[in-house]
Amino acid sequence: MALAQTGQYNHERTAQRGDWVTLRTVLARFTDSAIAMAFLINKVYRPYYKWAYRALRELPAPGGETARLLLKIAEAGGLDAESLQERHQYITELCAVFTRELKIRGLSGSGDWFLTTHGEEVQSGIKDDFLRSLPAQYEI
Repeated sequence: MALAQTGQYNHERTAQRGDWVTLRTVLARFTDSAIAMAFLINKVYRPYYKWAYRALRELPAPGGETARLLLKIAEAGGLDAESLQERHQYITELCAVFTRELKIRGLSGSGDWFLTTHGEEVQSGIKDDFLRSLPAQYEI
């Protein structure tokens, strides 16, 4: 759900406002959430943040693809219209990768493009009542 909030929703909106500091924060949070998602999907412990990207590249699907797209997002670092469009394209691609992986693993069956919908499906499938009741933004 954090990927939807930061990448699919707030990246474009902060750019439209010209809020460059918040845009950089959004991209950092998106990147961190994407790395976390790849480790969670693979049921592998995520290492300390400064080693996580390197380890991400070694993960099975969607690790390598996630690493490749995050690098493209980072390389499109400008604040000009072309960079913003390019980053938006890579963000969309990466969100589609995660949507596909959630479906392959039977965690979501939604046809929606927006990851929040998939996150709600994942959350509804949690067996433990306490864990299922936690807000989606809660970090354990």
